[in-house]
Amino acid sequence: MPPKPLYLKPRGATELVAWEEIAVDAPEVTRQTSLADAQFVALDVETTGNAPFLVLEIGAERFRLAGTLSFFDTLVDCRAPINPYARKRHHIDRSMLIGAPEFRDARRGFLRFAQGAVLVEHSSSTRSSTRPRWRDSSSTCQKGRRRVWRAWSRSSTLT
Repeated sequence: MPPKPLYLKPRGATELVAWEEIAVDAPEVTRQTSLADAQFVALDVETTGNAPFLVLEIGAERFRLAGTLSFFDTLVDCRAPINPYARKRHHIDRSMLIGAPEFRDARRGFLRFAQGAVLVEHSSSTRSSTRPRWRDSSSTCQKGRRRVWRAWSRSSTLT
């Protein structure tokens, strides 16, 4: 049975947009993969700012060192209150989330978008109480990436 169609709501869109899956032909990155051949996905996640930090927006860019390959962007309707500080910082309010996909659908699209790439955290050098704690400084990127995939496959919360 084919997967159900996926609709995203990029920031600024008034209506849902059908997401057309890009062909991901990137082989898994190994120690033998040259840096020039590797594909990366830079991820930026905006949250409600309230524990348990529900996701409001997922933005990502797939790229090689030579340049951009594609983008992924969607608001996420988490149906939870947004902390006033987070609302001011991200410029996302409840009215923008109306009609946006739920986290499970947005996550499904993102995981397919990021398949086979090295995950890069967008703002890893900043400290914020709303930033997901995905760091694992003692392990390799591959191990950290698996941890992120597991976290995203279980829940819509980032703690």
